[in-house]
Amino acid sequence: MFTFNGPFSGRLQKFQEEYMRLEIRDLRNQVESLSPRPILKPFPLKEEETNYFFRSLLSESPVAILLESLGPESDNSRYTFISGFPKRTFTAKGNRLDMDGVLLDQGNPYDLLSEIFSPRRSPGLTDFSAGVFHRSFLENTESGGGGLYGFLSYEAVNDMEPGLGLKEHSQFPKFQFAWMEDGILIDRRTGKSRYFHYGSDRYKLFEDIYRKRNVKSNSISLKYLGQSRTKEDHRKMVEEAKEEIRLGNTFQCQIGFKRSYEIRGENMKLYEALRAINPSPFMFYMAFHDKTLLGASPELLFRLKDGVLESFPLAGTIRRGENEKEDRNLAFQLLSDPKEIAEHNMLVDLHRNDLGRVAKFGTVKIRDSFALKKFSHVQHLSTEISGILRSGKDMFSGLASSFPTGTLSGAPKMESMRIIERIENDPRGPYGGAVGRFGFDGNCSFCIPIRSFFRNGEEGLIRASGGVVYDSAAESEYQEILNKMGAVMRAVEEVSK
Repeated sequence: MFTFNGPFSGRLQKFQEEYMRLEIRDLRNQVESLSPRPILKPFPLKEEETNYFFRSLLSESPVAILLESLGPESDNSRYTFISGFPKRTFTAKGNRLDMDGVLLDQGNPYDLLSEIFSPRRSPGLTDFSAGVFHRSFLENTESGGGGLYGFLSYEAVNDMEPGLGLKEHSQFPKFQFAWMEDGILIDRRTGKSRYFHYGSDRYKLFEDIYRKRNVKSNSISLKYLGQSRTKEDHRKMVEEAKEEIRLGNTFQCQIGFKRSYEIRGENMKLYEALRAINPSPFMFYMAFHDKTLLGASPELLFRLKDGVLESFPLAGTIRRGENEKEDRNLAFQLLSDPKEIAEHNMLVDLHRNDLGRVAKFGTVKIRDSFALKKFSHVQHLSTEISGILRSGKDMFSGLASSFPTGTLSGAPKMESMRIIERIENDPRGPYGGAVGRFGFDGNCSFCIPIRSFFRNGEEGLIRASGGVVYDSAAESEYQEILNKMGAVMRAVEEVSK
């Protein structure tokens, strides 16, 4: 915000503040004027051309989004979303909300974003069945895929819990979102693609990008710079966390570290390697100019679909076996480990309480408890939790109720985050935050950015953490972190050959 001096400074300051409020109201009016259902047209893109097309899009649009849900084709992994050339981008740092790099307003950025994009009404169970997300990023494409696409850093919790005051990351904003009104949806089941749009018809623009045949894969260079903590450092961190537990300040908290890289060249090769090594329900590539997030997340943070709230915490981890017999034995070991079971139950209770903050009384339910989920390098315990959205709540308050996830912070959540900040002494940025979409239809879906690579300019990082409880062994906690990093580390090795 500009600083005014002189006899008219107060009047000029008030004028600017009123102007910004008018701009926010104008943006909200633009959102409310959108049709709930966009125009849909067939598009020639084939599923096997996804990476080629997205690479072409990246060469034209510095802000571009790719969301995929991989694994065996089912309702849980059916659709792919691609878009670029956003109408607007919104970025939050400190108490500023910027639009396209220019100050829009000051205050609580998350509340300001909610003021602009909150739906005209919260979606209910009897509302139009226009949900886009379900069990994956995309489920029903009849409403298209329009909305805000982007990420929230772990430190965005400062906007949701103003008294917390975590130190923000120096390289990544608290959140960044792209306002997308058109794009491409690919249906893996039918093999067909469609172009959707709410406002201007830019079919020809996307078609021209698809027809380009001269976009080639460029080289990538990655140099490992080291870990933020040595094994001995980590052992001391675990002991500090256990002392906090002995003092009664927390029951469990997530402690970890990062691996840093110097990176040059394009990111798509790294994404393609990760995609092949660790196909996951929540694959994402988000480019915001010189900042890129790419990942293969296994874990849903929060979803709101037609009034139904959902969260699928993953808590309890063991490595994959070298063969089928060892894999089964390790799975049995995980399912019968008292420490892992107790930790899982504690975090499920935390997630139930989180959803209960925005759910109708008595509607929060648990289903599919202690399900075993297998991924390329680790196995997890998972439980599904659901509820019905309470009147007066919406997708923004819903996400805030569960942010950040208890599986990346601890229990109790607020005090655990204070302990984490003190022990790690290193802001997390996107790690442990959220990646996904706020939809024009009032539905949303966000995964947790883990198993991910974050890039800012020529600096890249991988991060992971493990849950420390009263009887944790530092050696096993350290190995668990390396196991969680394993898929991304292997992808880095693949493209570095």
